[in-house]
Amino acid sequence: AYILTQTILFSPAEELESAHKPDIANVYNWLVFDMEDDISMRYSTYMHITGVENWRRFRSPEDNGREMMEIYLLDFQDAHVPIAATALQNWYLDNESDTLVIGLNKNTEPLSLFHTTIIDGFDFYRELVKSDAFVTGITSRLVDFFFDSTAIEQKASIVDKIVHSTPERWEDILMQLVFSREYLLHSDRQKSLEELFFSLVKKMPYKHYYKTFRNLTWVLDDANQSSMRYKLGRIERTPLDTLSFAYYYQFVYEYLAYTSVDCDYLDDYSEYASEGWLPAFTDERHFTLVEDAPEQSMISFINYLFLTLIQRYPYQQEMDMFLDAMLEDDRTQYNGSYNLEWQNDTGCYGGREKTAARVIDYCARLTEFYWLEGVENK
Repeated sequence: AYILTQTILFSPAEELESAHKPDIANVYNWLVFDMEDDISMRYSTYMHITGVENWRRFRSPEDNGREMMEIYLLDFQDAHVPIAATALQNWYLDNESDTLVIGLNKNTEPLSLFHTTIIDGFDFYRELVKSDAFVTGITSRLVDFFFDSTAIEQKASIVDKIVHSTPERWEDILMQLVFSREYLLHSDRQKSLEELFFSLVKKMPYKHYYKTFRNLTWVLDDANQSSMRYKLGRIERTPLDTLSFAYYYQFVYEYLAYTSVDCDYLDDYSEYASEGWLPAFTDERHFTLVEDAPEQSMISFINYLFLTLIQRYPYQQEMDMFLDAMLEDDRTQYNGSYNLEWQNDTGCYGGREKTAARVIDYCARLTEFYWLEGVENK
């Protein structure tokens, strides 16, 4: 449901003056309800496009009719727009209250559209979702969202494969996309901010401050990755222009690299110091801590951090860089505050926290931190 509301198919378009905050909850929640109840994607779409949330996005009969055909059917024929507008002639959004009104002056003359006969707006929407082009249209939209950097020919092949599987529910399409060989093994793509953040905080683990999600929402806006905000959905899933990425990186730097929970605030959610990765992230269950063997311990710890953050071991040059900074010249002693064995009065391992912060900071400067490369493309 969250993915669908990021796309042109179901975006609540919160950026528009005619849209309102409750529209976001309504669109998302009804998609969740429909999925829980195994509602078909045709009926789910029909209920959405006949609702006020859709009309707050596309507000006139001409605009709504055109956009519904273009979005769901990939029908860009201008000749079809007047027909749709006639069927919807008694539908409009009241300008004062942003409320959908269906008047009594409905069309009564038969109209030819979608290879059938329609008369009014309900006929138009019903036949739209019944159309043979519907499954192809929505599948194409979702393939564009998941495979934004894939060649057109490859996208067409993926669409054909899914359409031939005769999907009936949204999950029938989404599961094929997310767990497809093409997506997991062949696709090269940049991570969205949500994808990076939620995957990392799950692996770390991470303790959330009570304002974490508010701050995440603000950064998504600044990085032009706003959730459920844009009229046409996220046209570019992860914008990489200089300003957008600067906000993206700033969030990673401030909330992940140098934010660990102080041991005094493990049970506190109200203070800023209560947010960040937990001491469990640097627990010796994850690496081999050898007493009086700093080099061996540090190598094991750095290997663990690299594998967690970017799914590879450090190159020898990278390992030497960290060992030179964190150990004495002969590598038989820790360099000051990088001592992995030192524990402070509150029970925290300050040396591990500092070491982890430096490694996270370094990894967050690498392209692979933000990029997923297809396994078979490496």
